[in-house]
Amino acid sequence: MVTMHWNYRDLFRACRLGFSAKKIWMQSVGLVLGGVGYTLLTYLAYLASGVPVAAVWERFTLIPFFDPYFASPEATINLHWWSWIIWGIGILWFLAVALVTATAVAKVTIEQLKGDDFFEVKEAFRFALSRFGVLVAAPLMPVLFAGLITVLGLILSLIGAIPVFGDLMLGLFAIPAFAASLFVVYLLVVFVFSLFLVPVVAGLTRNDSFDTLFEVFSCVGEQPWRLVVYSVVLGVLSILATGILGWFTLVAVKYGSGVLHVFAPAKIANIASGGPYYLRLSLPSWCPLYRLFGASDGTFLSGELLADGVGQNIAALLVGFAAYAVLLFVIGYGAAVWNTGMTLIFAILTKKKDGKNLFEDKEIDELLPETEIEETGTKQGSC
Repeated sequence: MVTMHWNYRDLFRACRLGFSAKKIWMQSVGLVLGGVGYTLLTYLAYLASGVPVAAVWERFTLIPFFDPYFASPEATINLHWWSWIIWGIGILWFLAVALVTATAVAKVTIEQLKGDDFFEVKEAFRFALSRFGVLVAAPLMPVLFAGLITVLGLILSLIGAIPVFGDLMLGLFAIPAFAASLFVVYLLVVFVFSLFLVPVVAGLTRNDSFDTLFEVFSCVGEQPWRLVVYSVVLGVLSILATGILGWFTLVAVKYGSGVLHVFAPAKIANIASGGPYYLRLSLPSWCPLYRLFGASDGTFLSGELLADGVGQNIAALLVGFAAYAVLLFVIGYGAAVWNTGMTLIFAILTKKKDGKNLFEDKEIDELLPETEIEETGTKQGSC
């Protein structure tokens, strides 16, 4: 078992613990599954409004965004309401896969910190899928409660339209309405943190949805400053770690490209153009970065496909897939650092507020789902 400091110093372990082939692979699988589902549903959303697939590919390639100003900020496309719903389902799919992946990484991390470096990826994902109901319900509850309060506010607004009586009711409920609004803001804060903490709690405890959400409320309510500061520190570490790995990756790509250019510079240049061409990212016009970092059409990381002939075009396409694999490797590491760090943050906050060490076998056995305990006992008995 790893010796912990139980403070911010433990967060720096995330960069080392996250640099694991197993965790990077898990995050990459999650990004691929989530990304494929999102891409297919976004293309389907455009198609449902009559936009040709070829036009969407020309504008966005593999990472499409839903944009009513498809051609330019002045040219509006009539996107049907059901297309927006399909696109929203695509976003929810990506988010659901991300939550399951984060839970699986948290499970692997806690087993690693307990001393088991060989916990299987398959077992981690199976465990995460068994907690899917909690992963969906726990973050959804504060949103639903905030929506209920908003509906009550709308009812009060409707009553306020009544002459005289409505005026009195608005004045009478002014302070309760302010308190309710403040509570809605608090619920939205809890919702944001629940997206990061619920996968960790679901991965480490046998709590149901209400108890899982209670753990999030407990962290936000009892350890707010530590939660915020530790999250910011972890975010900086994740960005720095991703940037450093990205720099080394870029140097490696340039070195390999330079070696291949020695005997066939023109052909290699044509084939290598497939990487930036297929990696290009086009931002939607509603994105604040559309004009700031993009070209006139919001496109950056773009390139021109120079491949000539069938062979070079096929090779360029394969290079494009390879470029995405390298990108997944870099982003997967950053995501692994983040999810590993969130596991450490929850463990630290639990130690601070409850005095529990989640890395001790006794504590984990008390928190694991009953089915997991039975499986563990069966395995030990068979040995």
